[in-house]
Amino acid sequence: MDLDSESTVTTALLIFLETTLYVAYLQLAKKNRRRNCYLFVVLALHLSQRRVVFNDLDRRSVFGWAVIHLNSNNQPEQPPIDSPLETIDGTILPPGPPHPLNVTNAISLHNRLVSHVLTHLPHLSHRVHKDWFSLHTDLSDGPTGASVLPRLSPDVVLFLTSIYVWPDLATFSLTPHARGVAWPDFLSPDPASLEGELFYETMPNCIVLYHSSVADSEARGLVLDQRTNLARWMPTMWDDARGRPWAPLEDVLASWVENAESGRWTVDPSREGGDPWGPPTAWCHERWIERDVDRTVSVWEAYLALLAAKMGRPLPPVAVMASDKLLDAANVTGFERLLLSRLRRPGFAFVAPGLRIPDETMFARTLEESSRRRVAAEADPDVEVDEVFMHYAVLLFYADAGVANRTYRPLDERHTARHWMEHFVLDDRCGVYLVTWYSDQYADAVSVVAPRTQGNRTEVLFEQYSGLVEGSLLNRENERLAEAAGGYQPLRLYHMIARWYDMVVSGKWKVGPEGIEGSPEDVWDMMPGDWRYN
Repeated sequence: MDLDSESTVTTALLIFLETTLYVAYLQLAKKNRRRNCYLFVVLALHLSQRRVVFNDLDRRSVFGWAVIHLNSNNQPEQPPIDSPLETIDGTILPPGPPHPLNVTNAISLHNRLVSHVLTHLPHLSHRVHKDWFSLHTDLSDGPTGASVLPRLSPDVVLFLTSIYVWPDLATFSLTPHARGVAWPDFLSPDPASLEGELFYETMPNCIVLYHSSVADSEARGLVLDQRTNLARWMPTMWDDARGRPWAPLEDVLASWVENAESGRWTVDPSREGGDPWGPPTAWCHERWIERDVDRTVSVWEAYLALLAAKMGRPLPPVAVMASDKLLDAANVTGFERLLLSRLRRPGFAFVAPGLRIPDETMFARTLEESSRRRVAAEADPDVEVDEVFMHYAVLLFYADAGVANRTYRPLDERHTARHWMEHFVLDDRCGVYLVTWYSDQYADAVSVVAPRTQGNRTEVLFEQYSGLVEGSLLNRENERLAEAAGGYQPLRLYHMIARWYDMVVSGKWKVGPEGIEGSPEDVWDMMPGDWRYN
């Protein structure tokens, strides 16, 4: 009889039953004194058995026969099927019952992606073959494809025998972050080896289908659970606890194809070849495509319409944040130019608690300084081309609060604050900046610089969130798929505006005659649920 240890009623019932049991023993002992020894032995056995149940199940159990609920092989209980992720005894369990897999479609998606690469690198066509097992037959190279066959599901075997593969993962990459189908001992480690023991202890039934391009000896890649046919991206073995969502393998492959064919990922022949532990070959992850601007403008318009409805007045005639004349003078190009020339200015001051849009004069001053930093970084021989973005930012929304000579978190005091003041902070203003460490892949990634009070201590935080973001204006399935199928997802501008929208709808942010009420510290309310102040 197992009881819920968190319930007060359960506790009372437990005490009542135990007391009744002991009183009954006492009455029996009084009636038959010759059997006292026997009764006390039974009582001792009961107490010891009860103690075992306490220890094994870590919950109250009244009678010793509750031990029958223990698993004889000490296997962990399975998580509920509606749980997004459960970690039990260090085991990472994908959610839900088995998901149907259309192997033919999965094969088609993989081969379509390979064909896309070869249209840009036709001279590599002769290196591509069909059937993964045919590449791994030489025992001198290590475990063969046949050696891992018993550990593969029929669907995976059919998939591997029908896809296009290549012998050397340094030839080119299937995507910017996935080199290709892993070799046998990486795809399915020997359970008797140390790597295999560690791997299957945390992820039973799983294989590493695609090898990561991470330059790390502990790299992993796209992990596929053969029980559910669900997959998720784990760049290294240390990403297990990150809690990425799982997604059907077909959906992951379809998202890769869509990124390639939409221009998000482009093939750059100048990056062809190289060290298999080096950077991604052939591919380039574009910082932005026009669709990013369209999506941001759409979410911004929905947010302004909500605020106008709350304020009971229509939006003013369209007036963009920055004119072409201003953008030309400041030499603003690319994503920033297209965005600032399309985002509408509202007819009120505060678009978020304590945050305003710079006027033309402030935009001119800050954009010119940002442009100067970019030009200097481009001319600096010590700055790599891919690192230029780390030397300039755009102040999109500002607060009447300074950044310099403030109190920072200890780690920020030693490292972050100095770098931010030198490269990113403009006009000594807190606010929202278009820049993060992920800006090499997402030009619309944002960072929040704002004060935060804990107790009697106020600190300026430099926050760059990454992870799953949810909001009523966001497509939940698309966001989860992007997180499951790709690299780290930063907080992007459309994510942030969608979070603002929900803050207003929920009533956490109040709307007054001048826009959103509150102080810059209230901006932290919009951060995703797993964000924590440290």
